[in-house]
Amino acid sequence: MAKSDKSDRDFTVESEKRHRFRTIVVTTLIVAVIVLVTGYLGMRTEVAKKWVEGYFERRTGLKVTVKNVRIGWPYDMVIEGMKSAPIKGTDYASVSADTIRLGLRFGPLFKVEVAGARIQLQTTDDDRWEPDFLARLGKLRSVEEIAGLTARVRTHARIVLTRADIHWLNSRERRVARVDDLTFAMQPVVLHNGRRIYHCTMSAYEIVREDRSSISRMKREWFFTEANRFIEMAYEDAETKAADEKTDVWGREGPEQ
Repeated sequence: MAKSDKSDRDFTVESEKRHRFRTIVVTTLIVAVIVLVTGYLGMRTEVAKKWVEGYFERRTGLKVTVKNVRIGWPYDMVIEGMKSAPIKGTDYASVSADTIRLGLRFGPLFKVEVAGARIQLQTTDDDRWEPDFLARLGKLRSVEEIAGLTARVRTHARIVLTRADIHWLNSRERRVARVDDLTFAMQPVVLHNGRRIYHCTMSAYEIVREDRSSISRMKREWFFTEANRFIEMAYEDAETKAADEKTDVWGREGPEQ
């Protein structure tokens, strides 16, 4: 009889444990659903849009507006129609993007996707580049230099940039260089020994340099090591030519610089 009573008590204890476990799981799921739905609805409010605009302004120092903020699959923050106001003294220095997606992925990495970006960099009379937070991009002259620009972010984020245009202008508002339809992607690769390297690909429809030479349908592929070593894997230019010296990089007649 004592053995039966012990079995009944053990069965009751196990049943209570299973019941508590189910209660915890159900409660956690309900809370998660409430949080996700609240975030989904909250991101569509004017308050969320103002918060995003304020965040960009604090990070970039620019006056920024966005058209819309929402939650997209799988639960990314989607920012649409972001653009900055012109900077006083450098009226053409600005940044805009059709879509920016920010999301957490497996591991301690964020994924940042930017589509339809347009960056206009302009020098000031005292040889500074505006927008100031992109000043290092203004001085960029080679693919290898991207190592220095991405060193601080590549351990924390996967970056995808599509349909981007970058224009360099001098203080007289003349366009001196440009990159059209740029695509850039960077993501980490973990080796068998546990070391991490960073795989990068880049392509552009056309690049016009300061010396007016141009490259059409450029493609590059390379790796960065954790020590910032540059390892090139692919290099392809479909066409290289010299631009007309009588015109600016937009192909329009203009005064000599």
